[in-house]
Amino acid sequence: MNKVSVAEKFALFDEKWSPKIVGELNGQYVKLVKVQGEFFIVPAGVEHKPEAPEEAHVILLEPASAVNTGDVRDERTREHLDWI
Repeated sequence: MNKVSVAEKFALFDEKWSPKIVGELNGQYVKLVKVQGEFFIVPAGVEHKPEAPEEAHVILLEPASAVNTGDVRDERTREHLDWI
């Protein structure tokens, strides 16, 4: 089992809206992402317009197949994520 320092991993990147994978378990990725601007957490299937006025650091637990923008493809979509 590997130990991950979330603070150290967040320090490795600056770009926003570009999730990074830091671990995997039970078919799910553990991802870190920095966001600023529009961002909220809402139930699956609900169209939403999220917002974070200042930079926020977020930990995501998502199926490995999940795309960061769901069914929408736009400038924030990341088809291939980096492992850090």
